[in-house]
Amino acid sequence: MKLRELAAKIDAKPLSDADIEIKGVGGIDSVQEGYLTFIVSKKLIPQLGASAAVAVIVKEPITEIDIPQIAAENPLLAFARALEVFYVQPH
Repeated sequence: MKLRELAAKIDAKPLSDADIEIKGVGGIDSVQEGYLTFIVSKKLIPQLGASAAVAVIVKEPITEIDIPQIAAENPLLAFARALEVFYVQPH
C-alpha cells in the first residue's frame, strides 16, 4: 500500500514523499524493512535512525530525519489505526 493511501485511511497528512510502498507497520523496536513506525518524542530520533523503518508517523514535521513522514494529531492513535488497516481481518 502506498504511504499516501495509508495516510488517508488513518486520518494523517503526508509531509513528504508519499508514493513509497508500505509493507506493514511495527513499533520502533521491532519495525522491519519496508514498514511504517511512529515516534512521539524527538528523543527517539536516534532509535528511528537505527531502525529499518521506511516512513514514520509524527505529530509535527521533524527536520532532523530524512525518511518520509506523515503527520497526525495523535501519532499513537494513527499507529493503532494503521495496525487495523494491515492486520485486522474484516468481519
